[in-house]
Amino acid sequence: SAPRRAAARSLPPSLARSVARALAPAPPQGAGAMPKSRRDKVVALTKVKKKGRDAKEKAIGAIREEVANADAVYVLRYSHMKNAKLKEVRDALAGQARLFFAANGVMAAALGRDEESEARPGLAAVAERLRGWCGLAIGSATKEQLEEVFEMNEEPVFAKVGSTAGRTVVVEAGPLEGYAHDMEPQLRKEGLPCRLVRGVVEVTARHVVCTEGEPIGAKEGRLLRLLGEELGTFKMWVEAEWREGKELVEHAEVPDEVAALPAKAALGLSVAADDGLDDGLPAHMGLPAGYGGDLPPDDGMEELSDDE
Repeated sequence: SAPRRAAARSLPPSLARSVARALAPAPPQGAGAMPKSRRDKVVALTKVKKKGRDAKEKAIGAIREEVANADAVYVLRYSHMKNAKLKEVRDALAGQARLFFAANGVMAAALGRDEESEARPGLAAVAERLRGWCGLAIGSATKEQLEEVFEMNEEPVFAKVGSTAGRTVVVEAGPLEGYAHDMEPQLRKEGLPCRLVRGVVEVTARHVVCTEGEPIGAKEGRLLRLLGEELGTFKMWVEAEWREGKELVEHAEVPDEVAALPAKAALGLSVAADDGLDDGLPAHMGLPAGYGGDLPPDDGMEELSDDE
């Protein structure tokens, strides 16, 4: 109002400016505001775009196409899966058998869950065997040919989280040879009691990383990897065999080391980019948390990056 403005003019200049700003009408919403920065955006590097029903139907179609003219369908089991070795197995079996490791529900739907829906007579019995960590081999290869390739590609690997330790690993107190000074914080973060002494990593007390017969946790798995301790073995074998007109033949029992692994749903699945369908693998390839990113849901259709 006019009296207020007149009173403000009689005040000292600095105080008058403050009063004038207080009495000024508020600007319209948004006017005078600083533009929103386009640089300060948080990008989630671990986010994986899901593939939905179309990808699952594509996988089902691919399995049924292979089954239509196959001589045999095998149920496979595996432990400590490693993507690079799996690709070598694929190459060795090219032209003889095609491997599928999609989600169990997807593979079972492709084969058929009952006599009415099964792709070929007797495949419903195969679908019933798709439990836990398993896959399919479809083609003309014999059991002996598959086992020969599997045996040739067995390889020591870092143990997967949740698997049972095959031996006890202990780090004794004293200097830890072969480790740069900048590794000390990471080793200490994973539970190893250590410090830097004149640029050398020194373990301050005897430390048991894992105990034989006990499950390996995420923290233990990361530390074993840093220490270079490979307690697992990449291995595949034939559990059951189907041939048309014959009974389902069972060849192997599930080893204790695989039976002890967490359920698929607990670790998540994904499909590796081979031809887009076949490699349903644990999303982090069994690596401890922090080495493979976040775990996607168990829909069997996410892309897998080969970081091993």
